[in-house]
Amino acid sequence: MKEQTFFAYLFRCRVGYLLAALWSGLCALLLIGFFWQFKFEVLGFANGDPAFYEFLHGPLTQTIGMTRQTAFLLLAPVVAMSAALVLIVVDALLYLFRVDRDRLWLAAFKWSLRSWKPFLLWAATLAVLFLIMMQQGGEIGIISWVCLTLTVVLLAIVPFIVWNKDYVSQARPDKFSKPQWPGAHALLYAAIFFAIALPLVVFYNAVLADYLILVVGFLCDRLQDIFFAVAALLIVNAWVNRSKKIHFKLLSSYKNIGTFFALNLMLGLWGIALLAPPILAAMLILMYLMPSVMSIYEHNLQEMPQWLVLLIQVMDFLVAYWYLFLPAIMCWLLIHCYGRLIQLLGLVESNAPEKP
Repeated sequence: MKEQTFFAYLFRCRVGYLLAALWSGLCALLLIGFFWQFKFEVLGFANGDPAFYEFLHGPLTQTIGMTRQTAFLLLAPVVAMSAALVLIVVDALLYLFRVDRDRLWLAAFKWSLRSWKPFLLWAATLAVLFLIMMQQGGEIGIISWVCLTLTVVLLAIVPFIVWNKDYVSQARPDKFSKPQWPGAHALLYAAIFFAIALPLVVFYNAVLADYLILVVGFLCDRLQDIFFAVAALLIVNAWVNRSKKIHFKLLSSYKNIGTFFALNLMLGLWGIALLAPPILAAMLILMYLMPSVMSIYEHNLQEMPQWLVLLIQVMDFLVAYWYLFLPAIMCWLLIHCYGRLIQLLGLVESNAPEKP
């Protein structure tokens, strides 16, 4: 297969870059539209006050001659272009360092998206359990413990379903399959990894990361990505192939490590591109714009429009609970992508499991 040129490689993902730009720009427009709807209230001007327009046409700062109105109008296109540029730069660096030029990570991701039917059922069950726990009002009773146990089981059972040869080799993973036992050895390797990795990651992010300069911190983060890529490659391979030993010879292939590294990096980056814009827009509106708007309605003894109440509720939920649904989504996607990469890299063994 002929290797793609640099520009052909980037051109293949043009639709993805465009969608990321449009989504980020749309979220910026939400912020702009909300501000413009309540521009007088937010900035403390009387409705129709000419001083408001004088304020907009004033310079942004003493050193920047651009007017505030121009900067305001440029916000959406600047955010959109920035989102696309970050993705393009990272993709370009992966190409230049010869990391997963075949974009197997993307093929694995697209394959995992075909599991949307079982994912919706799985996620809906998690959501119901979460809502039941919320209804308990913070009380830790039998119902809360049962729901928490079922939540842990639902999260933990996914690799038992996905990481087997039949599942990762199918064209469309659109149905639940029976959980399969991977063998005590594969399970032990995974347990050892988590026992070692989790304390180190917690220590690094909670303590050490605050004392590192930006460049060193960035390099440490990438080393962390490589560490997780190596661990995922070795453990998932042992799990899928029901191997009794870790095949460290897999690390001799730059392609194997690079593909798992690219998956970790790009899936995280696209997750940020998808969720960061709406969450940031909602946070800015709730923290800096809404207090002024609510005080105006209270001062005038008026009720807020129903659409505004609904919008506030949606933004409140998004800001308050994004850290709950994001890990669940990433858990499902990563487990599926890891399993599929073993198949795409040709690491699924066709022979029978090893005998003692």
